[in-house]
Amino acid sequence: MVPKFEELSVKNLYSDALNDPDVGPYIPDLEMNSNRLPERDFFFGVLSTIKPDYLKQIIDDAHKNRYESGTQDQEKNYIMV
Repeated sequence: MVPKFEELSVKNLYSDALNDPDVGPYIPDLEMNSNRLPERDFFFGVLSTIKPDYLKQIIDDAHKNRYESGTQDQEKNYIMV
């Protein structure tokens, strides 16, 4: 399951996926899809089928950036677990 992080949104990854020679043929362009982005489940299903290592890497990077200790803004109130 792909976490619902902003950096892992269809909007942020769509253009790279569309231009990728392996993934692009399976992703509808905006014109074919009534100027709408593909549904999240479909998009990540295609990405996980064709490039599972890439998807795992971007998920791992997103988790690392969000949850690595000491990287949060010290001005915000939070509890480190």
